[in-house]
Amino acid sequence: MVTKRKDNLSYIKYIRKEMKVNFPEWIESGDAAYDKQINNNFQVDFEYKKNKISFVKDRGLLEIRVFIDNK
Repeated sequence: MVTKRKDNLSYIKYIRKEMKVNFPEWIESGDAAYDKQINNNFQVDFEYKKNKISFVKDRGLLEIRVFIDNK
């Protein structure tokens, strides 16, 4: 199900909440940049062992990038 949010901060809070519920062992890495970004973009990263998930909103599209063993 797709959930539409009113702004980037709402998206980031939703992503953090769902990651905590569904993947509690994953830790947020770095800061989520969302304020005053060009094209209303943001990125939130999570890590677990050598694996990484990035949620990237770019030009209105939300992408999920998965890196296994840093590849």
